[in-house]
Amino acid sequence: RPALEPAAAVAHAAAQLRAARDRGPRAVLETRLWCVALLRESAAREPERGAEALEIAGGHLSALGLHAEALEAFDRAADACGEPSDALRMTLEAGHAARRMDRRSAALERYQQVREGLRADPMSRQAATYWHAAVSADDGRSQQALEAWKSLALGSGDVFLRIDAFDALALHALEHDSAEAAAGWLLRCRLELAELAREATDRGARVRRCMLRMRALVATKVAVAERDGWSPALHEPAQGLSR
Repeated sequence: RPALEPAAAVAHAAAQLRAARDRGPRAVLETRLWCVALLRESAAREPERGAEALEIAGGHLSALGLHAEALEAFDRAADACGEPSDALRMTLEAGHAARRMDRRSAALERYQQVREGLRADPMSRQAATYWHAAVSADDGRSQQALEAWKSLALGSGDVFLRIDAFDALALHALEHDSAEAAAGWLLRCRLELAELAREATDRGARVRRCMLRMRALVATKVAVAERDGWSPALHEPAQGLSR
């Protein structure tokens, strides 16, 4: 591997990965591992300039399912960042890596750091709030999670995070045997985002696709069918996301 300073290593790794994609999945896998080694080495040579290299290495490690190593890379990237907002963005990624390993305390700690960070950008703070709620719900702190999801569903500036929050609220209702409450959250989502969903734009199309992919949409239909003793498959034609 060439001995490169971090910025050059980032560019070289990106070029190598682009070329590998033409050679198939095995080449991509091998190239990701090669890129991780290159990026780590460059960051180790110049730690004060290695934040971006460590961030990208963490992304490769996450894609490879090596979450413990990704956590380490993102934590080191956060430490190396000179800009507080960038450091908090890396802390958010570290939280995701910890969550994927089911290290809930570590995930909650990092998500809370981002939520409380005065220099966190709004999208990072809101994403941290969503995932802090998800981990809290898994730990039995449902009321705390519900309050966070409601706040995001009704007030986030990120429409796709709003959809995720509505989905989480509806799924939580289903888990507590309330198909009616779940249907209510799904209806609220449709009403709140109706104007955006009608847009004849790429964003409008994405909003429509995301709403149709909500996990609670199918789960609510199944719950109502099981409760009422009928099969949705017998009453509704199969429809895809182009509906």
